[in-house]
Amino acid sequence: MGLEKSLREKTEHRKLAIAAGGTGGHIVPAVAFAQWVNLYHDNTRIRFYCGSRPLEKEIFSSENILPKVLPIDGSPLSGTMFRRVMRFSGLSVSTLICLTDFLSWKPDAVLLFGGYSSLPALFAARALKIPVYVHEQNAVAGKVTRLAASRGAPVFSGWSKCAGLDSGKFTHTGIPTRLFKRLPPEDAWLKLNCEGSLPEGRKVLVLGGSLASSTISKLAQQLAEMPPFRSWLFFVLGSEGATKRIKNVIYVSRTWDMSPLYSLADCAISRGGASTLAELVSFEIPSIVVPWKKAADDHQSENAKIFSEMGYGYTWEEDSDNLETLADRLYELPSLEARASSGHLAQGPSCVGKAIWNGVFPEGRCCR
Repeated sequence: MGLEKSLREKTEHRKLAIAAGGTGGHIVPAVAFAQWVNLYHDNTRIRFYCGSRPLEKEIFSSENILPKVLPIDGSPLSGTMFRRVMRFSGLSVSTLICLTDFLSWKPDAVLLFGGYSSLPALFAARALKIPVYVHEQNAVAGKVTRLAASRGAPVFSGWSKCAGLDSGKFTHTGIPTRLFKRLPPEDAWLKLNCEGSLPEGRKVLVLGGSLASSTISKLAQQLAEMPPFRSWLFFVLGSEGATKRIKNVIYVSRTWDMSPLYSLADCAISRGGASTLAELVSFEIPSIVVPWKKAADDHQSENAKIFSEMGYGYTWEEDSDNLETLADRLYELPSLEARASSGHLAQGPSCVGKAIWNGVFPEGRCCR
């Protein structure tokens, strides 16, 4: 009987519902984890749930994923009174959609990657007594994470610290990163549709987050004009229109395939989104992090603090540090060769995926 049960567990399809929305910071690691699952547990069926913002649909579409779109587009606690009423209504309808879907599809587990579109999945899973888990990418637990944890949901954290939760209330797994290929520099240059041949000199990747940042773009322009950096090349991601070059700054139109940019970058200047920082670490790209101060609970500052403490780069505060300080730190960033031999590299994607998988489906736990 024991052998028969073991064989049945190995051949039965597991069903995993994954909810992620808001920005790329929540959706990208959710997709990365699904990529890992498809590689190592290809008998698992995954169904995604997201909100109705155009950006959410765009990110999933870039990965050829068709999610279940819920009529929720942000926090029901923010905005005008009319906006709040509409969002509470969207939350109620979305919860009913998840309840109906979970009843018919019968997922074995529900995994939340954050964003307010995770709330309906949380409520539905708890109502139907489906095991629910949370992955928190940031060093500060978000509202959805804290709510889920207060209701007994296990939490997987991207960093060794997770402010807002007691140390025994989360498991450090790391952040899933996408499976990009490291391209030869010439191939990466051509893939970006840049004119001419690949220039010599150090190359800086400038990342303003999935919503883009005019502040980060302006900083790159100012640095590029300074004498020490005139032989460097700055790639600014998220520009409108086609890729174009102005002197030593290349404005790259928004793309979700980061392999060419990561392959070319010697260093980076980036906002403090957790999934972006994880990918920079994975590609061994030393970076300066400029935290966005309006992020919820100032979580980007906490991400940046841990990032720098672990030796991956430096931080720069736009409200207190000057441009000369940023220039000095950029010039001092260690080379890729030094980073590769430093011993501070993060866990690989396989280790992160396995840690989350074993948390959701511990050995011996049957499917529903």
